[in-house]
Amino acid sequence: MELKDRIIQQAGELFVKHGIKRISMDEIASRLGISKRTIYQNFKDKEDLLLHYIRHMEKMKAEYIKDISKDEHTVVHMFLRIIEMRKEFDFLNLIFIDDVKKYYPKANQELLDQQNRGVVHIRQFLEEGMAQGVIR
Repeated sequence: MELKDRIIQQAGELFVKHGIKRISMDEIASRLGISKRTIYQNFKDKEDLLLHYIRHMEKMKAEYIKDISKDEHTVVHMFLRIIEMRKEFDFLNLIFIDDVKKYYPKANQELLDQQNRGVVHIRQFLEEGMAQGVIR
């Protein structure tokens, strides 16, 4: 795993567990055994690192949905798998969301954009279900 990816992963775990505001770049660096300077060579600031984490999680969810779209035959099965996925990828706890809303406007907008894209996907699944006759 590349250093940048390791930083994103470690920061994300800490952000979700403790809240974004409570975690310093020093702590992230310490956990990884690298200098804070190394983090700043890869990310502009904490919000940039946070945005990378949010986008990484969105990419993981998109890949999961793409995989289940290939495997499942009906919309009902896909919905059930997506519900399972939400549990697995549910990284948005209240502390995390509260910190994003209060202190990180770009990250908050990214989460809102992702939510809107999710609504579009749900609409597509519903339309497909109606076309298959499994949803009225």
